[in-house]
Amino acid sequence: MSTTFFWRCEGTTLDGTHDFSAGDTTATANATPSISSSVVKIGSNAMLCDSSGDQYRFDPTQDTDIIATTSSGAIGFWHRQSGQVSNAIFLIRGANAADYVQINTNAASDEIELKIRNNGGAEASISTAAVNYAIDNWYFIVVAWNSTTPYRRISVYDSGGSLIETLENTSAFTAPADFNSTTGIRIGDVGGGISTQSFYYDNIFIGTSDADADTIVANKSITSWTEFSSGDDFTLAV
Repeated sequence: MSTTFFWRCEGTTLDGTHDFSAGDTTATANATPSISSSVVKIGSNAMLCDSSGDQYRFDPTQDTDIIATTSSGAIGFWHRQSGQVSNAIFLIRGANAADYVQINTNAASDEIELKIRNNGGAEASISTAAVNYAIDNWYFIVVAWNSTTPYRRISVYDSGGSLIETLENTSAFTAPADFNSTTGIRIGDVGGGISTQSFYYDNIFIGTSDADADTIVANKSITSWTEFSSGDDFTLAV
């Protein structure tokens, strides 16, 4: 397992010491996202999306400088929004737009959804049932998937770091064909659902194994990559 990406959301260029990426180290803006000190979970700044389509994007580059892999992986991040909306809030996609791993909020149920699709078939979706996602609260969201096992999981923690719910599903699904889309890692208003709402993100992690999910949770409140620690993963920080 290896955690391949950590962004503190302190600036759009990842710091060589305090952030980490196995590939792309520059956040590319789509629309008008910003790094803001107005509402922060960890450190001095957070990522803010407050108009339609606001995202920061990174290149997943599956074949070289791997950040994300299709068959197995994990994503974790702090998230807060000022108004509930049914929306895609995190996406890793392939050259074909129908190859993706996507995280959504659902305004009707106040729950978190994990959606995975291969362009040759239907979307595989799971959703939490007891999170009752509330506005203006920070949550740590972590998802994991493994198409071989098969295994999918969503875990959501409250602002104090206590687990609210873990949902696991072992039904078979087909992994995306690839993650080779330029700027295919998209964080923010992926679904274009923002109107008057504001989305905030902090401490964003990506790993190439479903086993990385537990490592990511253990490190969810670090202020620097130099603090990241879990077995072999720590070698990435050297």
